[in-house]
Order: sequence, then structure tokens, then C-alpha cells
Amino acid sequence: MTLAILFLAGFALVAYAASAVVGLARPALEHWLEARAPAAQARVLLSATLLPGLLAGTVLVAALAPSFGWIADHCDVHGDVHTHPHICAHHVAVWPSTQLTCLALFMVLRFAIATGGRVHAVLLGRRMRRQLDGLSEQSLIEGVRVLPRDDDDAFVLGVVTPTLYVARSLLSGDHSCHLEPVIAHERAHVRRQDPLRRLIAGIGLSFHLPGIARKLEGALARAQEMAADEDAARALGSRERVARALVALARARRRSAPALPFTGSDLERRVNRLLMRSERRDVPGPAALLVTGLVSAASIVASAEVVHHGLEQVLGLMGN
Repeated sequence: MTLAILFLAGFALVAYAASAVVGLARPALEHWLEARAPAAQARVLLSATLLPGLLAGTVLVAALAPSFGWIADHCDVHGDVHTHPHICAHHVAVWPSTQLTCLALFMVLRFAIATGGRVHAVLLGRRMRRQLDGLSEQSLIEGVRVLPRDDDDAFVLGVVTPTLYVARSLLSGDHSCHLEPVIAHERAHVRRQDPLRRLIAGIGLSFHLPGIARKLEGALARAQEMAADEDAARALGSRERVARALVALARARRRSAPALPFTGSDLERRVNRLLMRSERRDVPGPAALLVTGLVSAASIVASAEVVHHGLEQVLGLMGN
């Protein structure tokens, strides 16, 4: 039990420190991202949401290296009796300080709330899909279901295999001229698996400090919407058509948490981005981000001895 609390406290300490660094670097990061394509922005921001959890997990694996037999424990080899906490299974553990216990409980509580909220959203989305499938009908457009509604709305609902829903009024009403941009945008969300990415990001954000988590979540949602706008513009060969559709349908926004509505996040910024003609680089790509993450993880694990004793010392300082 005591080792588990020390493990969780160490995880929280690393995760929140990484989150603080992300928060401090956010203004510079946003400035750097402005020169990148929205798809690249979404990739980098998703990586930023996952960074604290992944980094903390890697550091804790390296810190537990003596327990796995990867390295010898310096304290045993040299007969060094330290007063700092030990995160090795073969040491007699002392109950962690109040500060470390509270830190561990705070992180567990935030993770539980975030995970519970996402599970609830998924279940609610499934229930809504069953209801909407009963009310809607398959349209002549492949992969699109038509709802008997008159609010000129369209949205994607679902996580792993999202469904695209369109209000009946969009097919023949005053805004039917905007149907093609709307469908192209929502299909981009499905193709890019944005609902699943937001679900994963939501859990990753539970390891961030609360204020930083909110800002990252908003930035990621905006980048995903702009990336879908860009994909729709490329599919139609017209950025103006997508921008006009966004403005025309802004008042028909569907306020449903589990869904991704067409007129979603930061409308004005999205329209301005569409009307800008300058090309932006779609880098870094997924492969570059993956390689960077793997190299970083390997470097941390290779420094297991330093990481192990460094984390123990920091936990000791926190305990005092």
C-alpha cells in the first residue's frame, strides 16, 4: 500500500511538473503553431495533452528499474541508509508524508472523474445514436442519415464508428446550397477519427494542472475543427464555400456534448483562417512525433539509475 502511494505520488509529481512546463511554453508553442497547417496543430496539441501522462509513466518505469532487476540499487550496493522514501519493492516502506498522500489522492480523484465523465459521454452517445437511428432514415448520400428536423444542423455522433446526421431542412431548405460543404466537413471528422482522439485527449488531460488542461482542450478542439474545414475546402476546391456555410449555419448550432456539430469551436477564427490564402506546412508529421517520443522514452529508460535516485530524492524533499 505504501509503495503504491509513493508510486502514485511520484507519477503525479512528474506529470504536474510536465504540465507546468507545457503551460509556460504554451504562448511560444501557439506562436510556432500559427505557421503550421491545422492538421499539424491538432497532432502537436494532442501530443501535448498526452505528454504528462506518458512522461510520468516512462519515468516511473525507469525509477522502478531496481525492482525489475534492470539495475542494482545504490543503497544496497553501498550499504547506504537514506532517510528519503524508497520506491523499490525490496525496501521496507515507510508510510508517505501527508503531502505525498494528498498529491497521490488528488491525481487519482481527477483521473477517476475524467474517466467517469468520458465513459458517461460514450454511453450517452450510444443511447442518443439508438434514438436518432430510430427517428432518422438513410439518405441517398452514402453514410448520411437524415433527421426530421428543421434547424439546418449537421453533426457527427459516436466514437469508434461515428455516424453523420443531417437535418432534413438542409436537403431542401433555404440552406440546401451549403449541404456539400457541411457533409465534406463532417466526413473529415470521421476520416480523421476526431471523436476518438478527443476521448483519448480528455483522459490525458486529467494528468494536467486544471487551468492548463482547459486551455489545451479548447485549443485542440479549435485545431480539429480548422483541420476539418481545410479538408472540406480541398475536397470542394473552394475555401469560400466552406466559410460561407459556416457563417450561414452559425445560428443552427446543436448544443449536444457527445456530438461534433458543424458550427463548433471558435467560428470567427475558423472563417478567417479559411479566407487566408497563405499555405502552411503540415509538419511535424505523425512519424516524426512518434520517433521523437520513442527516442525520448528510450533516453529516460537508459538513465534509469539517475532517474531512480533523483525521484527518490525529490519525493524525500516533498515529504519534508
